[in-house]
Amino acid sequence: MLNIMVAILGLSIFVQTIYGQTLKDTQKFLHEPKELQEVMEGETIKLECSVENKSGVLQWTKDDFGLGTDRELAGFDRYRMTGNNQTWDLIIVNATLEDIGRYQCQVGATETVAPIRSKYAEISVLAAPEAPVITAGSKLVLREGKTSMVQCISKGGRPASTIRWIQNGQHVEEGVETKVEEMQGSRRMATVSTLTFVVNKTMQGLVLECEAGNTVESETRVVKTSLEVQFQPQVQLKLEPAQIYEGDKVRVLCDVEAVPVQLEYRWEVGGQEISEARGASELIIETDRELHGKTVSCIARNSLGQGSAQLVLDVKCKLSKAWEVGRGEYLSLVLSNLTSGRYTCHAEVEGFPAVTASAQVQVRGPPIILSGREVQHATLGQPLHVICEAESVPEAEGFSWSFRGRELRPGSSLYSILETRLGSVVRSTLVVEVAEAKHLGEYVCSVRNQLGSSSAIILLNQLEAFPLLVVVAGAIGGLLLTVVVIVVLLACRRAVSSKPDLSDWPRIQQDRLSTSTNTTSNQEDLDGSDSIPEIYLKSQPDILNSNLVYGGSGNYAAGKVYSNNYSNYRSYSSENNLLDNNKFVPNYSSPYLQSVSPVSDVLHTHSPVHHAHLPGHAHSGWDPVYNSGRFNAVAHSLHSTEVDLNESSVGTHV
Repeated sequence: MLNIMVAILGLSIFVQTIYGQTLKDTQKFLHEPKELQEVMEGETIKLECSVENKSGVLQWTKDDFGLGTDRELAGFDRYRMTGNNQTWDLIIVNATLEDIGRYQCQVGATETVAPIRSKYAEISVLAAPEAPVITAGSKLVLREGKTSMVQCISKGGRPASTIRWIQNGQHVEEGVETKVEEMQGSRRMATVSTLTFVVNKTMQGLVLECEAGNTVESETRVVKTSLEVQFQPQVQLKLEPAQIYEGDKVRVLCDVEAVPVQLEYRWEVGGQEISEARGASELIIETDRELHGKTVSCIARNSLGQGSAQLVLDVKCKLSKAWEVGRGEYLSLVLSNLTSGRYTCHAEVEGFPAVTASAQVQVRGPPIILSGREVQHATLGQPLHVICEAESVPEAEGFSWSFRGRELRPGSSLYSILETRLGSVVRSTLVVEVAEAKHLGEYVCSVRNQLGSSSAIILLNQLEAFPLLVVVAGAIGGLLLTVVVIVVLLACRRAVSSKPDLSDWPRIQQDRLSTSTNTTSNQEDLDGSDSIPEIYLKSQPDILNSNLVYGGSGNYAAGKVYSNNYSNYRSYSSENNLLDNNKFVPNYSSPYLQSVSPVSDVLHTHSPVHHAHLPGHAHSGWDPVYNSGRFNAVAHSLHSTEVDLNESSVGTHV
């Protein structure tokens, strides 16, 4: 019994000894890292770890990956462990988003000591986002009636940014969709917010604001974009003055609201286009009663389409003759377009002639730029003149010019501005010494007086110079044509004046035969025979049969042979030609017969005999046509004269 008690006591002492030694050698944490820590990017992170009775190897882990057991933590430039034998704090300098993770302090086991692990410390590194960006830029061009989307992006921050849309100071909730995601290859976040809306014209010039930021920044960042809403022209017509009277100069203004503002204008009056007013934003009309009820239309077009507006002219007619409007020394009236015009005062005293005096009454108002010069032309390399005229009562104070949005001021060495006046009409001329291509385009002419101002657009186009070669060739051609026409007219006149009158042929022939020789003819046969029809003479190229024999007394008998040789037939183009030819032809035929039908040369019986066969006639025998008394008389008269005519005689008859 005693022995048993001694054994139990000894075992108890042994157990107590072993347990005391175990408690003495057990390792435990004195300090552990905080479970959650948030630091700003660039700051220093400190994770605490203190161990009592450390026996095993200590290390820190990131996302359960060991960083190393050496305090310098080779391979991690910004990481190190600091402290004494009990302290093993982890220090991370210049924190970045790469440092985000779960960290733990671990102590390894020994043969007699179990391993220990601290609580996980969640490290969150905060980063400010980049400035927000609207993808459309600072100006968003939209089209009326279309559905538009605009996006705002805020990226690079952590946590993700919050985006809000603001319009006219009010937060926009409708049509907003936001998406948040982590950027690829980075721990940073990106937030994309999309605003969808239907575009209308009232949004023109509206400013949209995108406000973005996260918890890192104390203030949010804002980016803006302005809206430009493009739409087709919307046209309104304005009439100045509103009341129109016959003879008034009326200005019709085409008031157009459109984006883009680059417009083309076209005017129509009564359905007919006014080509002179093309491109002008206003139309000046001198009204008359015929324009009453006519429709004036302005059509404006831009790149999106066109719009138009119309108005009907209501022209009130004035009296077309002088009308008595008052009596007395003074005349009072209410000035208007109806009462403006010329007034004549007529005064008379009994016993003296009446006297009159006139005065022109005009309505004062803003200047009116006269129409007709909306489109002007210039030739490159030549002096350039751009003219603007206006009628102004009271007198115009001055003009101003602009070109492509830049005002042209007097005194420049590149151009000069001249002004002239004639009554109420004033003219301003912009002069450039040498026109160049850069001078072409739209000029704006403005004129002002005490009561207002007016402006007009003048389009300057290039005038193609006509080629000099074409001008010279045209001049030469015209000169040659004129010469040809004159020559033809003179020739025709001479031909007409020298042409014989065939209706008097028998009498002329009779006179010629009577003055050329003493040989007599049977005048009674000539006068008594019927006149030879013209159609017969023209249809018979030969009035003498080649086989006829002339007997000398008007009767035909054997003894003389007459030939008709067509080789001897000649035509004469002039009097001199005929005379020259007569020098070499023994026997001369009458030019009057020559002009009607060819006549054979007359040969005497003692001359060589020539036989010629006439087409369509027999070689021998008598033709009844040639046996008539009329033919015998003609033949006898033609051949009764056998003497040669002198040149003076020929000239007399030609």
